[in-house]
Amino acid sequence: MYDPGQLRTFLAVAQTLSFTRAALFPPPAITRARALETLEAHGRSWRAACTSASLSGLIAAARAGLGVMAHTRGLVPPGLVSVPARAGLPELGEVDFVLLHGRGRGHAAAQEAADALATAILAAGDRLHRLSSTDA
Repeated sequence: MYDPGQLRTFLAVAQTLSFTRAALFPPPAITRARALETLEAHGRSWRAACTSASLSGLIAAARAGLGVMAHTRGLVPPGLVSVPARAGLPELGEVDFVLLHGRGRGHAAAQEAADALATAILAAGDRLHRLSSTDA
């Protein structure tokens, strides 16, 4: 359930926002590549309204209405909402993010850190899943 004020703000921004403006990570970011390839494959024009190597920078740009950004649906940051289907943007599909670590000295500490990070990410995501070592 969205706060009514937040929803009104989103709707006001959405009415003036051109969905051709994108807030993007710089190349060679996979989310940038996927978003731009998908837009071009669907014949959608676009322009980079903001490029930032920082997720915080992209979130700030999206919150300010400078452009739309590709983001995991299950981890949409506070203050942002998913663009409704009626806006006509194509689905970007799925992207796998994989956390790998070595098996050498310090393996136990690396595994513990990887498990803690995976647990934190998975706790917030509704469409995320963990692959076991036998799945990889």
